[in-house]
Amino acid sequence: MKRKLKILLFLMLFPVLLLGCTSSTPQEETKNGENEHHSHSEDIVMMLVKPVELQTLELETEIEVNITNSDHPLTDGNVGFEYWQEGDTKHQFIDATETDSGHYSALIPFQQPGEYILKLHLEKDEIHEHKEWMVTVEP
Repeated sequence: MKRKLKILLFLMLFPVLLLGCTSSTPQEETKNGENEHHSHSEDIVMMLVKPVELQTLELETEIEVNITNSDHPLTDGNVGFEYWQEGDTKHQFIDATETDSGHYSALIPFQQPGEYILKLHLEKDEIHEHKEWMVTVEP
Protein backbone atom coordinates (compact mmCIF):
# COMPACT_ATOMS: atom_id res chain seq x y z
CA MET A 1 0.00 0.00 0.00
CA LYS A 2 2.84 2.41 0.86
CA ARG A 3 4.47 1.64 -2.48
CA LYS A 4 1.30 2.53 -4.41
CA LEU A 5 1.01 5.77 -2.44
CA LYS A 6 4.63 6.69 -3.26
CA ILE A 7 4.09 5.96 -6.96
CA LEU A 8 0.89 7.99 -6.97
CA LEU A 9 2.61 10.94 -5.26
CA PHE A 10 5.52 10.71 -7.69
CA LEU A 11 3.18 10.72 -10.69
CA MET A 12 1.33 13.75 -9.32
CA LEU A 13 4.47 15.73 -8.47
CA PHE A 14 6.59 14.82 -11.51
CA PRO A 15 4.84 17.27 -13.91
CA VAL A 16 5.12 20.06 -11.33
CA LEU A 17 8.83 19.39 -10.85
CA LEU A 18 9.36 19.19 -14.60
CA LEU A 19 7.60 22.49 -15.27
CA GLY A 20 9.51 24.18 -12.48
CA CYS A 21 12.80 23.37 -14.20
CA THR A 22 11.96 24.89 -17.58
CA SER A 23 11.76 28.51 -18.61
CA SER A 24 8.31 29.82 -19.42
CA THR A 25 9.65 32.59 -21.69
CA PRO A 26 12.12 31.68 -24.43
CA GLN A 27 14.95 34.15 -25.01
CA GLU A 28 16.40 35.10 -28.35
CA GLU A 29 20.13 34.74 -28.66
CA THR A 30 22.52 36.42 -31.01
CA LYS A 31 25.38 34.64 -32.72
CA ASN A 32 27.51 35.61 -29.71
CA GLY A 33 25.06 33.97 -27.33
CA GLU A 34 23.99 37.32 -25.88
CA ASN A 35 20.32 38.06 -25.34
CA GLU A 36 18.74 40.59 -27.66
CA HIS A 37 16.50 43.21 -26.09
CA HIS A 38 14.59 44.61 -29.02
CA SER A 39 11.19 44.09 -30.51
CA HIS A 40 9.59 44.12 -33.91
CA SER A 41 6.39 46.05 -34.37
CA GLU A 42 3.60 45.57 -36.86
CA ASP A 43 2.83 49.29 -36.45
CA ILE A 44 6.07 50.33 -38.18
CA VAL A 45 5.70 51.17 -41.89
CA MET A 46 8.82 51.87 -43.98
CA MET A 47 8.23 53.18 -47.50
CA LEU A 48 10.87 53.91 -50.12
CA VAL A 49 10.11 57.43 -51.41
CA LYS A 50 13.15 58.02 -53.64
CA PRO A 51 14.51 57.10 -56.11
CA VAL A 52 12.07 56.57 -58.92
CA GLU A 53 14.86 55.58 -61.31
CA LEU A 54 18.51 54.87 -60.62
CA GLN A 55 21.19 55.98 -63.06
CA THR A 56 24.90 55.19 -62.72
CA LEU A 57 25.76 58.47 -64.42
CA GLU A 58 25.01 60.26 -61.16
CA LEU A 59 27.85 60.22 -58.66
CA GLU A 60 25.47 59.69 -55.76
CA THR A 61 21.80 58.79 -55.67
CA GLU A 62 19.57 60.18 -52.94
CA ILE A 63 17.65 57.42 -51.19
CA GLU A 64 14.75 58.57 -49.05
CA VAL A 65 12.37 56.61 -46.84
CA ASN A 66 9.29 57.58 -44.89
CA ILE A 67 8.90 55.78 -41.55
CA THR A 68 5.74 55.79 -39.47
CA ASN A 69 4.80 54.16 -36.20
CA SER A 70 1.04 53.72 -35.67
CA ASP A 71 0.37 56.20 -38.51
CA HIS A 72 2.58 58.88 -36.89
CA PRO A 73 6.01 59.94 -38.19
CA LEU A 74 8.79 58.08 -36.41
CA THR A 75 11.27 60.75 -35.38
CA ASP A 76 14.77 60.64 -33.89
CA GLY A 77 15.45 57.12 -35.14
CA ASN A 78 18.88 55.67 -35.78
CA VAL A 79 18.50 54.88 -39.51
CA GLY A 80 20.97 53.58 -42.04
CA PHE A 81 21.16 51.83 -45.39
CA GLU A 82 23.10 48.68 -46.13
CA TYR A 83 23.52 47.96 -49.82
CA TRP A 84 25.29 45.49 -52.06
CA GLN A 85 25.17 44.29 -55.63
CA GLU A 86 23.32 41.01 -55.96
CA GLY A 87 25.75 38.11 -55.66
CA ASP A 88 28.42 40.26 -54.02
CA THR A 89 29.60 39.44 -50.50
CA LYS A 90 30.90 42.94 -49.73
CA HIS A 91 28.24 45.16 -48.14
CA GLN A 92 28.42 48.92 -47.72
CA PHE A 93 26.67 50.84 -44.94
CA ILE A 94 25.67 54.52 -44.92
CA ASP A 95 23.93 56.40 -42.11
CA ALA A 96 20.79 58.31 -43.00
CA THR A 97 19.82 61.77 -41.79
CA GLU A 98 16.35 62.79 -40.73
CA THR A 99 15.43 65.52 -43.22
CA ASP A 100 11.84 66.02 -42.09
CA SER A 101 9.57 64.45 -39.49
CA GLY A 102 9.74 60.71 -40.24
CA HIS A 103 11.72 61.19 -43.49
CA TYR A 104 15.28 59.91 -43.63
CA SER A 105 17.72 60.15 -46.54
CA ALA A 106 21.25 59.27 -47.56
CA LEU A 107 23.41 59.64 -50.66
CA ILE A 108 24.50 56.27 -52.02
CA PRO A 109 27.13 55.88 -54.77
CA PHE A 110 25.92 53.10 -57.09
CA GLN A 111 28.93 52.72 -59.38
CA GLN A 112 27.87 49.93 -61.72
CA PRO A 113 24.65 48.96 -63.46
CA GLY A 114 22.87 45.89 -62.09
CA GLU A 115 20.61 44.59 -59.38
CA TYR A 116 21.24 45.83 -55.84
CA ILE A 117 19.76 44.87 -52.49
CA LEU A 118 18.99 47.91 -50.37
CA LYS A 119 18.38 47.11 -46.70
CA LEU A 120 17.00 49.71 -44.32
CA HIS A 121 18.05 49.46 -40.66
CA LEU A 122 15.97 51.23 -38.02
CA GLU A 123 16.64 51.38 -34.29
CA LYS A 124 14.84 53.49 -31.74
CA ASP A 125 14.48 52.61 -28.08
CA GLU A 126 13.28 48.98 -28.07
CA ILE A 127 12.39 49.00 -31.78
CA HIS A 128 14.74 47.26 -34.21
CA GLU A 129 13.40 46.84 -37.74
CA HIS A 130 14.78 45.97 -41.18
CA LYS A 131 13.31 46.12 -44.65
CA GLU A 132 14.84 45.13 -47.98
CA TRP A 133 14.18 46.31 -51.50
CA MET A 134 15.63 45.11 -54.81
CA VAL A 135 16.65 48.08 -56.93
CA THR A 136 17.87 48.12 -60.50
CA VAL A 137 20.58 50.55 -61.55
CA GLU A 138 20.39 51.35 -65.27
CA PRO A 139 23.44 52.40 -67.32
